[in-house]
Amino acid sequence: MPNSAQKPPPACAAMTHSMLKEKPILPAVERLAEYTGQVLSFILDGARDILPPAEPNPDTPKWAARLVRAWSRERRPNFLLLGLWQTCLAAELRRLLPDDVLLVVSDVSPEAVRAALAQPEAAVFSHPSAALLCDTSAWAQRLLLDSTGIEPASVFAVINPLLPAAKRDPYHELERLLALRKAEVARSEKDAPSSLSLAIILHPAEPGLAEFFAAIPTWVEQICVLWDASEPPSTSALGIPPDPRRIDAAHPLAGDFAAQRNRALGLCRGEWVLSLDGDERLPVSLWAALPALMARQDVAGYYFQRQTLYPDASSCKMGYGLWPDLQFRLFRSQPGIAYQRPVHEILEGLSGTRAVLAAGAIEHYNRLNKTPEELRRKLSVFDGATGGAWGHRLNTEYPSLARALLPSSELEFPARLFMLP
Repeated sequence: MPNSAQKPPPACAAMTHSMLKEKPILPAVERLAEYTGQVLSFILDGARDILPPAEPNPDTPKWAARLVRAWSRERRPNFLLLGLWQTCLAAELRRLLPDDVLLVVSDVSPEAVRAALAQPEAAVFSHPSAALLCDTSAWAQRLLLDSTGIEPASVFAVINPLLPAAKRDPYHELERLLALRKAEVARSEKDAPSSLSLAIILHPAEPGLAEFFAAIPTWVEQICVLWDASEPPSTSALGIPPDPRRIDAAHPLAGDFAAQRNRALGLCRGEWVLSLDGDERLPVSLWAALPALMARQDVAGYYFQRQTLYPDASSCKMGYGLWPDLQFRLFRSQPGIAYQRPVHEILEGLSGTRAVLAAGAIEHYNRLNKTPEELRRKLSVFDGATGGAWGHRLNTEYPSLARALLPSSELEFPARLFMLP
């Protein structure tokens, strides 16, 4: 991803915001429009895409009629067109579909969408039963559709037949996510919690450590801390009270996050491991849900969404992969599991099914708890860990969205899961 950005031309920004943000009357349309409006308000520097032709495709009426005939066999309440390309097909579909059918157009290219919205037929998105969803992240789109009640069972989904073959791969990925098996987790007071080890890698200068440790529930069996230092610091000097569950060990990070996490993992003795960083918090409801999640025999580990809070605790960064920022943090302790890659590390060697939580999120406070200079120093550590292969830059202009418009960071029962193949 390029590491700098520019704002869209004023005319483009005004047009997309007026089309996508001011007119909605349906709750789903309103939420998708607000999300998409924020994504389109930001342009990645150097971003390029194959843009749709200005002239409408002459086959548009034929394809629209064919797609509506296919939809009419099931008459589902939501029609999901994967790929906008030209607005003419969306406009023709909206003309042919009943008004009580919600037309949602999904696209993964903000650049192509901005170009398409300059076409006259873009007025289709002023219709109260038409919505545009755009983000480069297929998981963001899947979770947003789920949170607005647009479920696969209620959706007729089709890849735009006018989309060039070279542009279709991301939409096959979205089709795959739409087809994932879903499951539910119910709270059961009968299930004794599995033993859980909390694995943490920390720097002694991390702000808010007293608050971090105070939030850990009493039922967590073991707290394993690997400090980025030559020896463990004085925890009392950091405002951290004594805790017989806590094991403090130390090793310099030396630019290798995977090795540091593996050292922390080596301290863990629980049946399950939860991995957190010092600038992350779990909502109380998510802590409370962990025993039920660990009680499922058919799941070996869970991905959590992560919300990076900014510019305040009521909003978070989003768009361009900044949300849902899926993090694999809760997993069974098995022989042979280990983290790989010095930065943006991944856990390998785990046997069994992994699942993604549809709601419930890690709250990421790095942008709120650290100064810009502290963040830049941390990003420079990331750059060093990649050997210069990747560049990380602090950018305040990436979109933010009110967290109330995203799936909740709180977790309610029954908890919904996406089961990964």
